[in-house]
Amino acid sequence: MQENWQTILLRPRTKTSSSSSLPKTFLDLEKVSCLIVDGKWVLAEAALLSALDCDDKERLSLLACLDLRLRNFSRLNCLIPFLVEQYSQDSFVRSLWVHWCLIKGDDLSLNNLDGEFWRDEETCLHLALMHGECLLRQKAFGECQVLLDTLLVDSNIERDLLQAKLLSKQRNYLNAIELLKSWQRRALAHPDFWRTLLQCHFDLREGNQLASLIDLGLEQVPRSEELLDLFAWACLLNRKPALARRSLLLQRLLGWNLFSPTPVAQLCHSQELVGSIDYLLYLHHAIDSEPAKYLDVHGSLLLHLTSIEHQSVQAKALQYMEILQAHPDYSKHLSSNISASTSHPKGDSLKVAWITGDCRYHPVSRFLLGLLNAYSGHFSHKHYLVSTRPFDDEIPEMFKAINGLEVLDYSQSYAHLKTQAIRDLKADIAIDLSGWTDGNVATAFLSRVAPVQINYLGYFGSTGIPAMDWWLGDKNLFPEQVHQWHSEKLFRLNRCFIAWQPHPELPEAKAEVQTPPSGPVRFGCFNHLRKLSDLTLETWASILSSIPDSRLLVKAAGFEDDMAISLLSRRLKRAGFDLERIDFLSFSLSALEHLSQYRYIDIALDPFPNGGCTTTVEALWMGVPVITMSGKSYVSRMSTAVLKGAELDQLVAQDITAYISLAKTYASNVNSLRADREKWRFKLKSSSLGNARDLMSSLENAFQVMNV
Repeated sequence: MQENWQTILLRPRTKTSSSSSLPKTFLDLEKVSCLIVDGKWVLAEAALLSALDCDDKERLSLLACLDLRLRNFSRLNCLIPFLVEQYSQDSFVRSLWVHWCLIKGDDLSLNNLDGEFWRDEETCLHLALMHGECLLRQKAFGECQVLLDTLLVDSNIERDLLQAKLLSKQRNYLNAIELLKSWQRRALAHPDFWRTLLQCHFDLREGNQLASLIDLGLEQVPRSEELLDLFAWACLLNRKPALARRSLLLQRLLGWNLFSPTPVAQLCHSQELVGSIDYLLYLHHAIDSEPAKYLDVHGSLLLHLTSIEHQSVQAKALQYMEILQAHPDYSKHLSSNISASTSHPKGDSLKVAWITGDCRYHPVSRFLLGLLNAYSGHFSHKHYLVSTRPFDDEIPEMFKAINGLEVLDYSQSYAHLKTQAIRDLKADIAIDLSGWTDGNVATAFLSRVAPVQINYLGYFGSTGIPAMDWWLGDKNLFPEQVHQWHSEKLFRLNRCFIAWQPHPELPEAKAEVQTPPSGPVRFGCFNHLRKLSDLTLETWASILSSIPDSRLLVKAAGFEDDMAISLLSRRLKRAGFDLERIDFLSFSLSALEHLSQYRYIDIALDPFPNGGCTTTVEALWMGVPVITMSGKSYVSRMSTAVLKGAELDQLVAQDITAYISLAKTYASNVNSLRADREKWRFKLKSSSLGNARDLMSSLENAFQVMNV
């Protein structure tokens, strides 16, 4: 391996400085390399720019190394092409170009490199390491390990980092962390080391451990902004979205991670959690400049646009389908020989695969568990539950106990292997329960995994996937005149599209209707902050202003973050609220505690256009009526379907005037509401909404119809 200044650059920076003075009349390459490694970047830059007698290739290469650490994009855009043009035969210069492409996310250029490009990597450690990084990016994990095995260097952090990254990509996070522990004890100020270590803890979803380690990393790295996105991820895991948003915006302002799609996705998520949906529209415009690069962000983009009934949903969905079908990473998915529906004789048993990324205590699994459990041992078809994410609670065991259901865990497979595993089931019908939400395998449905594919339950909009055959709902979700765009055919059940019949082991099955509050009427909303549109807040302000002493309780996961409350308070004030009449309730530690908190409110107010579904059912179950306004799309008609399924049509308003009138009417009868809260649960249980067995029977019949 090459020695002297290039080797020095691969050393980890420690807290003990090895050089602090500025070289004088000529360039001391080793001394400048030490300055760069020690984080003394101003001195290093001054030396490189003022050198009088030196090899220009060496000086400019060192300057490029410095700029890569500084993320000095403006100079790199000129410097790297110049170096490549003048010194393309130099192995270290080639390694700098690869490093630059990796930072920019220029996978297209890297994918086209042949074996000749990597010549001399056995004598240039940096080139060999960059080759390993490229192999990781291309998911060529076996080749990367072979390369690592050939790097015969002792106690080298860069090699161990590459090995740890490989282990992490293979989801072997604990071994990756163990490999890095010895370096952590040396109090390193090595940004890439900290990023790799922290990323492993993030992937393990260890929020508390991640937060404490980030404090150490921020103390040691030369420029703490390098780790701000990881700090933001720790904030998100610990339910502090406003602090996460602030960190990500600061990092972008300082010029870091501008080329990385992951922090952009996290910024989307943090903006969503604090309710700043309007801002997401501007962020999505930036993504449009390089749509293929931000591949994984487009799904959340579609989700956000659908949730606010934005007019661009169709165009964005069609654009996304084009990007996915053209992207080389998805060529492995598109080798299916499965054709669209092949008819079975009526009455024949079918294979049905329910595919979800939410096999845990999550609304989708809670609805599905009640549905399948109610029909245990009586299925007409063979049913599979396919989980695309790891099991992390007791919910999978409850599914496994259902007679006639086989539970499969495909979470450890890579995307194309999941697709093939699902195809290998040879299911007649595959039901997508995730859409574009977290943990989805939408690309599997894009390439088709079954003759009949159905969008159901977990996603509140059209997927836009050409191979998705049906969108399953009911007549209240899909009225006779459907106003929203959809790529699937619509299937309307003759009853409510969901049922609420909790599995006996779930907390909601054990939750008792609570004693009501006292004093003036109390309105409340437990919905996600992204659903609180400006029009919703203005309407609620009008309701409170017309009912003396009434109060509004708002609950959201982000309220452990004082800044999230501050941001919402500003919006509430602009909407016309007296903030003295608002109560904020933070995240509940348990499901039973969450449900018991309905004791604080008399009437639930549904937001619009993105209304509730699970929250609407939970409110009724806990003895609280819900007032909704019926809209023109699935997302604005979910509560309508729930309430009409519970035969509570009187709680559904058709416009804002009627919505406000309903709120006033029920508020004027608050004493009556408080005297008989049990009636709302009784109404639910005695209606089609409370009959999971009937829903499962209807679905099995529907599968036969859709398969013809």
